[in-house]
Amino acid sequence: MKLFFNTLIICLSGLKLSAQTEILSVASAMNPDNAVKNQASWQQKANFVIDVRLNPQTRTVEGALEMTYINNSPKELNEIFIHAWPNAYKNNGTRFAQQQLKNGKVDFEFFTEQQRGSIGQLEFKAKGEILKWRYFPGQIDIIDLRLDNPLMPGDSIKITTPFTVRLPNLISRSGVEGSFYAITQWYPKPAVYDINEWHPMSYLDQGEFYSEYGAYDVRISIPDSMTVAATGNMVEFKDTLGYKTYRFTESNIHDFAWFASSRFVHVKKTIKLNDSSKVMLEVYGNKLDYIKSATGLAYLDSAVRLYSKLVGNYPYKTCKLVVGNLKAGEGMEYPTITICKDLDAETIVHEVGHNWFYGILGSDERTYPWMDESINSYFDKRVTNHINPYLCKEITADPNFYGRMTFRNWVSNHTSLIGYKGIASQHKTQALSLPSESYTYSNYGVILYGKGPLAFAYLNQVLGDSVFLKCFQNYFNEWQYKHPLPGDIQKSFERSSGRNLSWFFTDILNDNNQMDVREKRGLYSVKGSSKLDSLIQQTPQVHPNPSGFMMEMSYHNNGQKKGLIGWYFPFNLPSYNKQLHVNLTPFAGYNIYDGLYPVLAINNSILNQRTIDYTIIPGYSFKNKHVNGYARISGKKKLNGAMDMMELGVQSQLYGLTTSSNMNQYYRVQPFVKFRFKNRPFSNDARMQYLLLNFTHTGLKYNHYLIEKDTLGNLGEQHYSKDYFYNYTRLEYGLDNGHPINRMAFKLSAEYASNNKFNPGSSQYIKTWMNLVLKHQYKKKKFVRSELFAGVFLNRKGDIGRQKFYASNAPGNSDYQYSEVLLGRNEPSLTNSTIFSRQILNNGVRSLGYLNTTDRWQILLKNEIDFPGVLPISFYCDLMFYRYDQITTVVIPPAAPVKIHTIMNEFIYTGGVQFNMFKRTLEVFIPVFSSNQLNKGNSFLNTIGFKLNLNQLNPFQMISNATVYGKTGVGSQP
Repeated sequence: MKLFFNTLIICLSGLKLSAQTEILSVASAMNPDNAVKNQASWQQKANFVIDVRLNPQTRTVEGALEMTYINNSPKELNEIFIHAWPNAYKNNGTRFAQQQLKNGKVDFEFFTEQQRGSIGQLEFKAKGEILKWRYFPGQIDIIDLRLDNPLMPGDSIKITTPFTVRLPNLISRSGVEGSFYAITQWYPKPAVYDINEWHPMSYLDQGEFYSEYGAYDVRISIPDSMTVAATGNMVEFKDTLGYKTYRFTESNIHDFAWFASSRFVHVKKTIKLNDSSKVMLEVYGNKLDYIKSATGLAYLDSAVRLYSKLVGNYPYKTCKLVVGNLKAGEGMEYPTITICKDLDAETIVHEVGHNWFYGILGSDERTYPWMDESINSYFDKRVTNHINPYLCKEITADPNFYGRMTFRNWVSNHTSLIGYKGIASQHKTQALSLPSESYTYSNYGVILYGKGPLAFAYLNQVLGDSVFLKCFQNYFNEWQYKHPLPGDIQKSFERSSGRNLSWFFTDILNDNNQMDVREKRGLYSVKGSSKLDSLIQQTPQVHPNPSGFMMEMSYHNNGQKKGLIGWYFPFNLPSYNKQLHVNLTPFAGYNIYDGLYPVLAINNSILNQRTIDYTIIPGYSFKNKHVNGYARISGKKKLNGAMDMMELGVQSQLYGLTTSSNMNQYYRVQPFVKFRFKNRPFSNDARMQYLLLNFTHTGLKYNHYLIEKDTLGNLGEQHYSKDYFYNYTRLEYGLDNGHPINRMAFKLSAEYASNNKFNPGSSQYIKTWMNLVLKHQYKKKKFVRSELFAGVFLNRKGDIGRQKFYASNAPGNSDYQYSEVLLGRNEPSLTNSTIFSRQILNNGVRSLGYLNTTDRWQILLKNEIDFPGVLPISFYCDLMFYRYDQITTVVIPPAAPVKIHTIMNEFIYTGGVQFNMFKRTLEVFIPVFSSNQLNKGNSFLNTIGFKLNLNQLNPFQMISNATVYGKTGVGSQP
């Protein structure tokens, strides 16, 4: 299956026999190192006779099958495990449904009962006697079929059953969409029994299959108005009583798929291969002009001819392509037939190529996906490049790899490496040898379809093309129809090449970004593989990785001649011929104090995997004639243990800030260290857990005055020196479970701060708070959100201002650590100075009414539910309970005014309608009800506020708090 490069819970049986079998299967799948790596000389066989009818009115396939199962193993069998894969679509508890959610796909979760699929009406019989069977607990797409008598070695058993398949809405690989029917993984079929015994496996979207070979004789009846494209050779056709029946046969195949539509048209041609065998090529689709175009048949022709030449002769009489829809990638393969979304050259070649590595060799794709996907991806790129030399260049030698390459060179010649390096720069890569379920959704594509083919390109480079192809041809001829395992391909390659290839099959395939070629005094070595290093030491003066096929930790230390600085405008991908790589990207920035100002972003490439990454964004405000900007420098280090990555760095910024009529600038300098916890299981791409410690220094660039009213209503003038600054130390722990339906994010923070206000230590405090966000998707793309905030000051001294907890919306300057991206930071609330006086921040209830702040404690609950329908509308309701000091001034002439402190407990609430626009970048709040404290003196128009979530649009992540990953709404109320 071809995927775009676009990121498990094992249920154990309560029954002893089922549990033991499942544990064996899971141990083999999840821990392939524990399994035997060399296949037995015997293989089981399963022959099928199937007769079914498609009923479009009920969206069902009804019929019966007869399976002859032959036990060629040396052991007697008391049961046969049967895959009932249509049951994967039955409910939300299946492994398929669970994996969909793990990968962030929610469509199936919201299927109605009518949109789901299943298999039923099963009654297994042998010799006329009904056999006992049961589903695996928690795996209703696997059947444990008990035999009345042991099936002895060399014996066979004939098993029959009726069955009815209810087809789902097209999801993953099977189902109905309009007039198009995809009937795949649809009939009861046995799990493989091999040297590692049984391999029962649930149907998965990410992760393919492992099935027994046999002969198929299949009759398919459909309404007269429809046409069928199916596996194998059509040997009979009848048209009677409004239905027509097709009969297809084929031998030495391990699956059967078919597709039907009332709109199908098709074209065909016959080709002759070098061994004089003939192959009928057919293309099916809905649009005659489209499939008549030369490309479809031409790509089929090239794929069959070139794979036959490079790997081994195509043994079947037909090769078909269906142009139709599916939801599990761009294409999907089945014996002699493939489905692709369109007539893309590489997709067609890739899927047709699976006839060799999936169809004829039949390796265990679920446990060792590289044996199919990675090898086939290497050959599909080779064949596609032969068809069109401008495509799929990444497996061809590039003599300029360490020289100066343009952006176009990178994209056209090294697309797989770019995808891999993007993930490697975040230390999120995985080894090439893992089971399919163990990969994150993004790594499944990047590793198996990107790194994998480059690994085999490297093997080709080491062996030479003639030896490399000889290895594959001998392997193919020796192991066709026999289910080879990793030890078999290694042994076959070593015998064909006459070399020890353990460095490749044990090191390269298991490397997780540890390989590194190094040069010293004209001699090369490899870190990360002593076996490969020993091979290289035979000719240490020869560069071992001239085209970058071996994906290294760093390509900068390979002995290439490097200049000092490479300047790239507007930007470029990694450059390995310069000591420093500098991208220069111009754009524009804006806030109401600096106006519209030009910006030049200066950074090194994130794909360089350097020790240090930096981003510098200087700007210049012509309005105020001063420099502004942002800078960040950090380094990441991979760790072992509970934490898998540490990032150490510092970021700073300087932007305009108005106080009264005087212009000023605020600044922030923030060193930080962040630890990322290892995901368990790692395959959950969205889950995140971290620990963050930062120190933040904030202040003003110039002295300034703030004109304000005192408590008696008198105008006054307060001087703030540029020596008025704050130092903050914050420790933060965050966790996000990454679940797309029931998202939970938690953040616990503690902060100590002190200021310098004319003299050190005028005020200081210690406070702690937590955010808990629950986000439930009750309908596709419709959510219920709740956020609980609870905070308390543990210690306080002196006059604390903006650092208090806010009860209602506060001015933009309440973002005292300058972590939000705000266009109008210092616009006071409840005035009409600018529209930004109406902006609402994360702190407090969503209301423009001004209430007392508190340096005691506060509890806030924010609730929100999306309205059903297409309009981007939500209803919100915020509740708050807090304690604060109320200060009143009493004047009894002739005595001086006296301030009286009263401890107050307050409960407030507000709710209304919220408009969510531009993917929640802009949110507008219209209150419908509010408590009395929020209603004082405000007209209705003055209660309407908005929020701009600009942080999520900032490509350089100008944030200080590293808020919890994902759009869960975890606020930064301090």
